[in-house]
Amino acid sequence: MTMPIIKNVTVLGAGVMGRQIAAHFANAGMKVALLDRVVDSEQPDSLGSQALKELAKPNNRELMSKDKLQLITIGNLENPKKWLKKADLIIEAVAEDLKIKHDVWEIADKFAKKKAIMATNTSGIPIAQVAANLSSQRQERFMGMHFFNPPRFMRLLELIPLPSTQLQLVAFMKAFAEVRLGKGVIIAKDTINFIGNRLGVFATLDSLRRGPAAGFSLSTVDALTGQLIGRPKAGTFRTGDLVGLDILANVAKNMESHQDRDLFELPEILTTLVKQQFLGQKTGSGFYRKDPKLGLLEYSQDKQEYLPVKAAELPILKATKKLSLAEKVEYLFTHQEDAYAQFSWESLRNMMWYSANAIPEISDDFLEIDRALVWGFNWEVGIFKMWDMLGKDRVIENIEKAGLTLPSWVKERQEAFYPGAKEVDVDLPGAEIIKETSGATIIDLGDNVLGFKINTRHNTITNELFQELNQVLDELEKSSNQGLVIFAPGKNFSVGANLYDLLTGIKTNSWLQVTGEINYFQQTTKRLKYFTKPVVTVVHGRVLGGGAELMLHSPFVVADAESYIGLVEIGVGLIPGGGGTKEMLARSLAKARFEPDVPAEKFLREHFTTIFSGFVSSSAFQAKEKAFLRDQDLIVMNHAELLRVAKAKVIFENQAGFRPAIEYPLVAMGEDVNALFTAQLLQLQAGQFISDHDFKIGQALAELMTLGNLVKGSELSEDAFLKLEKELFIALCQEEKSEARITQMLQTGKPLRN
Repeated sequence: MTMPIIKNVTVLGAGVMGRQIAAHFANAGMKVALLDRVVDSEQPDSLGSQALKELAKPNNRELMSKDKLQLITIGNLENPKKWLKKADLIIEAVAEDLKIKHDVWEIADKFAKKKAIMATNTSGIPIAQVAANLSSQRQERFMGMHFFNPPRFMRLLELIPLPSTQLQLVAFMKAFAEVRLGKGVIIAKDTINFIGNRLGVFATLDSLRRGPAAGFSLSTVDALTGQLIGRPKAGTFRTGDLVGLDILANVAKNMESHQDRDLFELPEILTTLVKQQFLGQKTGSGFYRKDPKLGLLEYSQDKQEYLPVKAAELPILKATKKLSLAEKVEYLFTHQEDAYAQFSWESLRNMMWYSANAIPEISDDFLEIDRALVWGFNWEVGIFKMWDMLGKDRVIENIEKAGLTLPSWVKERQEAFYPGAKEVDVDLPGAEIIKETSGATIIDLGDNVLGFKINTRHNTITNELFQELNQVLDELEKSSNQGLVIFAPGKNFSVGANLYDLLTGIKTNSWLQVTGEINYFQQTTKRLKYFTKPVVTVVHGRVLGGGAELMLHSPFVVADAESYIGLVEIGVGLIPGGGGTKEMLARSLAKARFEPDVPAEKFLREHFTTIFSGFVSSSAFQAKEKAFLRDQDLIVMNHAELLRVAKAKVIFENQAGFRPAIEYPLVAMGEDVNALFTAQLLQLQAGQFISDHDFKIGQALAELMTLGNLVKGSELSEDAFLKLEKELFIALCQEEKSEARITQMLQTGKPLRN
């Protein structure tokens, strides 16, 4: 089979899911046609037009950049030939109604080219039923592609082939979805609700049955089935409101003909809410409802009405607050005399029991089940990995003691589900730890490439961390290693520098110490920028403040598409102090050199506004638009591929004859541009959009970015610029209102506008 090339994608169905799928293919850089039925003969593309309007809204995050919108065109199913005949991939995302799906596929079959790949996004209808009316040749290129909602943010994609689907095509689509779409792909069997929805809805209905029976409110159940057991903070029912109660009910009803139908019978509370069209967030009421006067309300099955939510001050939450997940699970297992612990443990126990019995029906591999739960539902770990935390035999004994039957494959298994945990949590063959401290881990990534993994709390940028980084750079210069990859674990690369140490220095008037630490930060980032061997910094999640400054100075960056980058120091009453402003000025000047018809002050003004507003990009693509990332920096859709790409980048740059960056002088924009920026600040102040202290911070930022104390065109070295940056930074540190902002941020995590 010749491997296909996917350039043009057609999505059938412009509803919420179809729109989001189209948006995500556009995020991946593909041309997408979005088609739907005609509901207005005078405006035949009206449903598609509505979808585009929704995507264009400022607060809509389905597109990673509004520029991606131009990749989506719209049409309709009455005149679909233009789009279908050139589509390499056709995805149907219409209502979960078999007749509607058959009608849509009849149209697609008529116009699609012979080699088109066809896929349905059904969330639970067997794929064989959807494809039943297609020819055997079409069925060879047909499969289920079940995106989890929202497709941009949920990693899981289930591929469900038919028995006749070409195996090479399945392998191709798996690789395509992983690399181009950034998905975690599992291959599911063509059974009702596949893997993710089968297990996810089981867990929801299990909690919904046992909670009222135990006399627990919905909010109590959410507290007991959230972070306490390694699931999202929202818990069972707030998550249910996001999904939609009608969707939960429909997925459960799919099981009516299955032998497990009793386990999926709809509880009375769910039936009542759906009957009243209380479907969750999309209708404003579901398990919960927001009231403008009373706040958050929850539905009471006993009272048949919404009542105010009472804060879940459960003793078990306090007792387990500082425990790791493994310690929490052990606590629940050993404290079952407590009603709350028993409920939480039974939530895990029942899930373990059902998941074990679902093999081999829904999958032959328990790892696929764990991946579905982690990628599709944001669990910290899968259910079988959690089983290992307690020990397989202990759990088997507990489950059987409860009168539940386990399949023979579990009892006959001689080893743990995850035997031989890896010493180093790096998914690269042969990676080995060289040195590990509380601040960083130095790793041999293989092929003479070193890794520098940040270990500080919340991946905070500290002077101690930079001391270790400088030691690694010293060793790298003297060794035969090709280069370095800097990365961090967790949800975020780094939320910034160590504010606690800075506040301590401010409160004790230790200005020499503060000045020395700022100087060390600046010189470390500058050294990184001009280092003699390739250094690649891998970023993901939030990349803020000092973390962004580390990234800005890296010779190369490999960014997760979901990177939220910003210089946010104004929120704590400061300006960037680690060279971030210098880099934004340098990028303005560099851009002006390539666009001589556009004055550099235009680019500088954009960057000034970006920094002063505390702007944080909504994606890596938007970060490129704002010059936080450069053209040479790589954006990777799949988080799991970041380290592999970064290592390859080091090797490539080394083999290509890496040349360190050249230091260019910085050019002053001067007094006139400084005055323009000041006028902008005065307007904001007059309109009461900023405070007097914001104005003072803005003046310092404007003076620094424009070098307003110099004649326009004057040149300044980076070291001289950093000296001025340091002086302005320290001056702001000495302001009481800046100290108050830092204090509030550390105490509450929220900015103070004073």
